Amino acid sequence: MLSEIHSIALEGPVALPVRIDVSSTSGLRFTLVGASEPTLRECQKRIRAALLAIGMRWPGRQITAAFSPADRRYEGASFDLPLALGVLLASGKIPSRFQKIWAMGEIQLNGQVAQTRGSAAFVYAAQKANAEVILLPHKASAEWESTEGVVFVENLRQAVDFFHTGVKPKPSLEQAPLAPDPKPFLWDSIKGQEAAKWSLLYAALGGPHTLLVGPPGIGKSLLAKSLGELISSPTPTQSAEILAIYSAMGRLDEWPGKQRRPFRAPHPSISATALVGGGHPIQPGEISLAHQGILFLDEWAEISSSALEALRKPLEEGEIRIGRAGRGLSFPARFQLIAATNACPCGPSSICHCSRSQIERYRRRFSGPLMDRMGIIVQLENKRRSQPHTVEEPEASLSLSQAKILLRNAQGIKEKRHASVGYDRSVQNSDVPLSRLLDVLLATPEALEVMDRASRKRNLSHRSVHQLFRLARTVADVEGKLKMSGHHVVKALNHFQQPM
Repeated sequence: MLSEIHSIALEGPVALPVRIDVSSTSGLRFTLVGASEPTLRECQKRIRAALLAIGMRWPGRQITAAFSPADRRYEGASFDLPLALGVLLASGKIPSRFQKIWAMGEIQLNGQVAQTRGSAAFVYAAQKANAEVILLPHKASAEWESTEGVVFVENLRQAVDFFHTGVKPKPSLEQAPLAPDPKPFLWDSIKGQEAAKWSLLYAALGGPHTLLVGPPGIGKSLLAKSLGELISSPTPTQSAEILAIYSAMGRLDEWPGKQRRPFRAPHPSISATALVGGGHPIQPGEISLAHQGILFLDEWAEISSSALEALRKPLEEGEIRIGRAGRGLSFPARFQLIAATNACPCGPSSICHCSRSQIERYRRRFSGPLMDRMGIIVQLENKRRSQPHTVEEPEASLSLSQAKILLRNAQGIKEKRHASVGYDRSVQNSDVPLSRLLDVLLATPEALEVMDRASRKRNLSHRSVHQLFRLARTVADVEGKLKMSGHHVVKALNHFQQPM
């Protein structure tokens, strides 16, 4: 007889589907095809002992289990449960009453099924494949709350009984859901930086990468952290993606929860490998942990140039591709970058003591291509030292409640505009592809003329022009306008790539 079970192999945060075929023929040997890692080769001993613990015996047959695709390396004890079920199905010990069976879990010698890394990534992959039955260790129930079609088993006996009866086992103990500690509101505690608040409002709606420039202690870090209070909660699909990444990487204690997006703030000494991923074996970096959320890089000038330059591709493509010795892996990395830096090496709060050559060397750390990818650059200055190029601050303070109302209304305008041209309502302005830019962003001829004059006056690159176009559209959305006018372009210029 032949049985078919499905599971996953983890490559960093990515769950790769695995098919396990098990055949039962005359003989007494047990053979694994396509699996050579010691932990996996020892699975027969664990499964045999677990069967004895629940009153069953290993079938006296020739058992052959084949993993496919066969060109991957399979390892770990997470294949114990699918292998055990495959053996029992192929040998006729349990009935074949289900199709598309997915399973994952380590089997202990006493028959208990232990949780392994990546349970949420496994369920996400199984549901995408339209699995009929998904079996998981019961301890994973706290990790994955959407239990439709998911069977949580505490031991191998419960899994066997489920195949005989079709009735889900009742858990003996309810698991407490994962719930991160609530964070205090920060937005309303920020005083005297109203122009920067408006810039962050546009960043929250449109999604452009943003650089905050100013002296130490002026509130750059606080502003960046407060952005998390403005951005919308992740959609159910995005939340599942985020949970799957943290589960696969064994970092559930850092998971932000269902209602919040990730906010990652690595130390400036971070290496390029830790930031974008790599190493041996290949592992994802901070940009993958920031997927669908915010990556905050404080002290931007202190981060190594190799780490910063490695961000260029992920900032545009939403993923990171890493190749080693003929192998290539892609990890998700669709994040919004918020960076903060001083304007010069001494970072003055009153008088700068740096020479012109020191300032020029300092600013050369920010390469042109990387600066081109920043849609908003905001100068933060003490009011007593405001310069002519500083954005003029509005008189009224923008509270968190007011900002959320503006965002909600602007989101409605954006969705209405996208729907009018048959475009996906959920796409942010920063993610609209160039091929649809003019169609989707609805600019008036006046807006295009002002845009052309501004690009020539500032000698903007094509990428910068596209960034400005998207930012002006976001300004128009906040003002509740379906059409983007020249006024919106002029207003966007006050928040767009100001000279340092």
